[in-house]
Amino acid sequence: MPTGRAFWALDRLRYGLTAWRAKLESAKAAGRLTLWPYGALRLGNSFEDVLGARLAEFVELRARLREAGLHEPHLSGSGSAVFGLLGPHADARRVLDRFRGSEALYVVRSVRRGLGVTRQT
Repeated sequence: MPTGRAFWALDRLRYGLTAWRAKLESAKAAGRLTLWPYGALRLGNSFEDVLGARLAEFVELRARLREAGLHEPHLSGSGSAVFGLLGPHADARRVLDRFRGSEALYVVRSVRRGLGVTRQT
């Protein structure tokens, strides 16, 4: 979905990206707690609610990513990509080998400063 159309769909929900109360609760939690990746992902991505005709395709991709071994697959930002997390001792190569699909996959690892990105398929 084009980004402009995605923002238009969110505007129609009247609350913008995330409901006001959810924004307040997220800010409070971030201020007093360490926010772990899985906790951050549970905050959600409002763009997933406005995928329209692309929703079935997104749900199917999420299922394939989970089957391969990724946790919590979600849209990145307004939907330019879908990402998921690997567990601390997961083997990225095994996940890549198990993935069914033709989408390009990238392994991103945190490094001392920034990220290391490797295109895998």
